[in-house]
Amino acid sequence: MTAHLATPDYRIDHPSVYPPSEDTFLLLDALEAEQLRIKAIAPRICVEIGCGSGVVSAFLNKLLTTNASSSASDNAGGSEEHCQFCTICIDVNLHALHCTQKTFEKMDESASIAYNRTKKPLMVCCNLLDPLAHRLKNGGVDILLMNPPYVPTEQTAQNEQELCYAGGPSGRSLIDRLLPNVADILSQNGLFYLVALKENGVDELISTTTRERLGIEGAVVMERQCRNEHLFVLRFTRANAKTVPTTADPSSAPAAKLPVATTAAETPSPAGSGNTPKTPSKITIHLRPVGSAPQLEAQYRKLVTNSGQSIAHITRVLRKWLGLGPTDSLFLFVNETFAPFPEHTIGNLYECFGSHDSRKLYLQYCLTPAWG
Repeated sequence: MTAHLATPDYRIDHPSVYPPSEDTFLLLDALEAEQLRIKAIAPRICVEIGCGSGVVSAFLNKLLTTNASSSASDNAGGSEEHCQFCTICIDVNLHALHCTQKTFEKMDESASIAYNRTKKPLMVCCNLLDPLAHRLKNGGVDILLMNPPYVPTEQTAQNEQELCYAGGPSGRSLIDRLLPNVADILSQNGLFYLVALKENGVDELISTTTRERLGIEGAVVMERQCRNEHLFVLRFTRANAKTVPTTADPSSAPAAKLPVATTAAETPSPAGSGNTPKTPSKITIHLRPVGSAPQLEAQYRKLVTNSGQSIAHITRVLRKWLGLGPTDSLFLFVNETFAPFPEHTIGNLYECFGSHDSRKLYLQYCLTPAWG
């Protein structure tokens, strides 16, 4: 089992700086869960808006340098190119920037020699991206992070303490200012991770309307009930982003290779043996419910689709047919064991699990992550 990355050490030395809390740790968990996707785009510029203690940016830095650092001794200089990225930490509170600087210094003290060759973060005291917008537009940012003040309040922050949580009447005062600029800020395959509260209107944030209006595609990466708060981590990409293979080594691994199943003890073996027949352009998907999932009407139980269509698209179609909202849980399985990633194409799955004599692929869906 792969060990989880530890939360970076930190010290809060001013009461106006937001300490790492449940929403912080949810974002860290989401970033770790998304690490293959993040590493696949080989980010060069990473920006965190509202860095606070600096824990999130330091964790991302750790995430991006871990593999390269561990292999540096085996391939001196060869892996260092993967560490050449710039981290920009932004906060309107100068005390927060001081805390962030100390968090990175603490990480340096315990880091390997390979890690110490990476650049220190750039600290910018400003509101959102105001002084940097003209330099970062036209696709300047590969990874954008934001854990904003999302609590609905009668008015926006009036002092340093309130900056940590006061989000205005809808809790989206900063979110609504930033989102219209995200499509211009992100690189072609850039990723924006945003923490949001259910009361912020998560369904609307990732809706088709938002996609068409702002040119960004939103999805829920992770959610968690933390005491009286239902928190989400949302991922946004440009609507015209290209699909990037999320293999363990994006530079060398074949795109069609499937990762280990998430719900089985072993990776399922491909159907059949020997040379796999050429994948047909059209494949019939048979959809079957499991557990408490509702049965589809007869006309929707079979879906003829292109082999290049993604699981993410099939999931969106299935949500519509089932009458589920964007934040309602829905899980897809193949052969009752393999949980495909959103980036997998129907052709990928057909090659491993399809019925080649009849051009069929059987998918099961349920409302809980555990089979049954």
